Amino acid sequence: MTKVLLGVATVTVLAAILVAGRPANKARKDRQRTEVQEKVAKLPITFVENRGQVNRNVRYFARGPHYAFFLTPNEIVLSLARKYWCL
Repeated sequence: MTKVLLGVATVTVLAAILVAGRPANKARKDRQRTEVQEKVAKLPITFVENRGQVNRNVRYFARGPHYAFFLTPNEIVLSLARKYWCL
């Protein structure tokens, strides 16, 4: 089974994109971005090669208690549990 570790920088960029998508004042947005980056940096994320476990378009995926990442040839999909949609 092939595993790929997602770099903290990549996850931080993803988190920043999520936070940046919400309208808010600059100070609040900066504070939220920092909080998300700190939390995401602590996540142990291991990607597993897709061998039929999920949709065939997904090459690698990772799952956690409240999230899932799916890597396809063209995109990165982050799926959050409903209670975390407020990011």
